[in-house]
Amino acid sequence: MRLRVGLEPQPQLEAVLGLLTAAGLPVAALRHLQQQPGVVEADGVTWARASGADLLACCESGVLDLAVVGKELLLEHEPEVFELLDLRVAPARLVFAVVGDACEGRRGRVRVATRFPRVTARFFAAGGLQVQPVRLTSAATLALSLGLADGIVELDTVIAAAGLQGLAHREVVARCGARLVVGRAARSLRGADVAALLARLGDLLESR
Repeated sequence: MRLRVGLEPQPQLEAVLGLLTAAGLPVAALRHLQQQPGVVEADGVTWARASGADLLACCESGVLDLAVVGKELLLEHEPEVFELLDLRVAPARLVFAVVGDACEGRRGRVRVATRFPRVTARFFAAGGLQVQPVRLTSAATLALSLGLADGIVELDTVIAAAGLQGLAHREVVARCGARLVVGRAARSLRGADVAALLARLGDLLESR
């Protein structure tokens, strides 16, 4: 099996690695990257560690065959890749949250800070509510502390880690978690290897 696989740093990366190990992939070489972006090869598998957005771009261009990324990134970027499998790892909810009654009685557009402006705009447009997305590249919880926004759209796991007091989850925007994706080129050129790995992972998940 010759595959090029990308992984993004995430809180439950060890669980992802455990699943891939059980599926027969040589993940030990990843330890040499020590959580830093980089590329390493072992037993025919090339591993890349980078941000999820970068991994998706690599899959789209054919540089990588497979990647494990968060569902929230697929929803935001809508990349030209195929979502193969929910790995049932790092479950999270993308939620709209506010502090107290911050949005009650507000006139005009509600200011919503988020790392996911496209998802946010689509979600609120579907509900008929006009919002002003405030795009931040790091945790949107900072916007609430500084008064930059009335609410946020963020993963509940990130919100919990920030430890903000009095934050209420108003609505669930999407259910997320680690997903295995494949690029279009790999699906054609390495279809047999991808299918074999997918079958093993599927069997492992079913047996849990």
